[in-house]
Amino acid sequence: MTLFRNLRTALVSAAWPLLNRVQAALPGTAVDMERLVRGTNRWREWYNPLRGLTVARSVSLLEAGQRGEFADLQWLFRLVEKRNATHRALIIRRRAALQKLDWDIKTVAELPPGATQAQADAQKQTLRAAYDALDNLRGAIAFLALAEFRGFSHLQKQRSPDGDVMHLEPLDQWTWVRDGLYGPWAYNKDSRQVTFDVLKGQVIDPAGFIIRECDMPIDEIGLFCYLRKNLSQKDWDAFIEIYGIPSGVVVMPGNIQQGKEKDYEDAASRIASGGSGALPAGSDYKPNDQPRGINPFRDHIRYQDEELVLAGTGGKLTMLTESGSGTLAGGAHEDTFDDIAEGEAAEINEVFQAQFDADILAREHSGEPALAYFHLRPRDEADVKEEADNTLTLAQAGYQRDAAELSEKTGYTLELKPQILLGSAGDPPAVAGDSPATLGLRNRAERGSVSRPALQKVFRARATSLQPILQRLDTLLQIDDPAQLQRELQQLLKDVPDLADQVRARPEYAQALQEMMADAMTGAVVDELRKKTTLI
Repeated sequence: MTLFRNLRTALVSAAWPLLNRVQAALPGTAVDMERLVRGTNRWREWYNPLRGLTVARSVSLLEAGQRGEFADLQWLFRLVEKRNATHRALIIRRRAALQKLDWDIKTVAELPPGATQAQADAQKQTLRAAYDALDNLRGAIAFLALAEFRGFSHLQKQRSPDGDVMHLEPLDQWTWVRDGLYGPWAYNKDSRQVTFDVLKGQVIDPAGFIIRECDMPIDEIGLFCYLRKNLSQKDWDAFIEIYGIPSGVVVMPGNIQQGKEKDYEDAASRIASGGSGALPAGSDYKPNDQPRGINPFRDHIRYQDEELVLAGTGGKLTMLTESGSGTLAGGAHEDTFDDIAEGEAAEINEVFQAQFDADILAREHSGEPALAYFHLRPRDEADVKEEADNTLTLAQAGYQRDAAELSEKTGYTLELKPQILLGSAGDPPAVAGDSPATLGLRNRAERGSVSRPALQKVFRARATSLQPILQRLDTLLQIDDPAQLQRELQQLLKDVPDLADQVRARPEYAQALQEMMADAMTGAVVDELRKKTTLI
């Protein structure tokens, strides 16, 4: 295996300059490190660091990591995360809580001397466009979250021919070397276990990357928890072989016929191993049915899981799966991971603001102080109400928001459902052309969210405003002659612009509907919030 790995590394190293020249010959492109390294790292697919792993080997790799030699250590971290169920669940839960957060572009609360609100708004639009252009923002945030486990994460900024960042490529942690704890980073394209001095010619320019570092990675604790769990599991398996399946010891009698000893031993061996057979009279069978003391393995394995969860939740939880009282009751798990996600989001905000926002603003707003910034944060009631108000305003102006975008912003699953008209004697009847919003008002009135007098005001205003069109339609419905009906319909189509002007000249319906839709939309948001939180 070593010979194969060295031969492959030599061949790839010889081809690397050619790959760089080919990439450089393509106009408007940047070096895609991840794509190139996949071809040079295939040998790692044949290398399993868990095979024969010992505590001494783990300590040696951690010491190499302190010197900035990460290839074998990070590859080991990756395998440990995948093989330990508790470790994997911890990553999934933390990542899920982080991905529930929403992002926005904010402007500073207080403008510095000489800055204007117009400049702040312009910077906000620039950053919004830059983040909207990214095709993997949520994936990039999830990869940055891995720094809490592995110690660091690198995202490469991939730009369009115009220089705009379009993609943030996650780069594997085992392809990096560093000059000690705090020195510069070098890209280890072959992921060899080498020192920084060997690759100091491959030092990267940090401006082309987004880098997040963590001083106390969880995987350093998880590695030893994994080792101890495996040792305990191995002993537990041996324990089950002895006491889980009936076995024991057969004591031979003293009167075995000479020459029959071998037959007796074979029969005794089968019976002692849980098989069946017959033994001569006077034999004694002593089963292994009583272990010495208690079974310590489950408690030992549970302790390792508790240590890992303590490290991964900052001491707020001890286990992930059990329900009960105290810190494990009700939604304590979800609340814990939401709290962790908020704290982690604050760090990720600083990373993006320093390494992405600053780059964009320096390019597009040179000479201006930073007045806008990326903000990853939980959704709150005020934001949801603002989104609902904005949606209503757009709808009144004739625009419709994308349902997927609105679901992402509010956290609600949105679906347009057909409504059943629920009226009473005295309510104006429903007519063809009622909008979903109008139908929704009827139903909200039946549920008590909108007062009936106010709703009647809306429909009276509608009837008044639409009177010119309703009169023409009523006249058409009384015509029996098909030819005359067709002529009148054609004339009505020609008169539509004039009729529309007459409707617009009657603002009663639009004003009443605007007031009631605002009330209904606010009521709907409050209803949803009541379902999702106990704060209201």
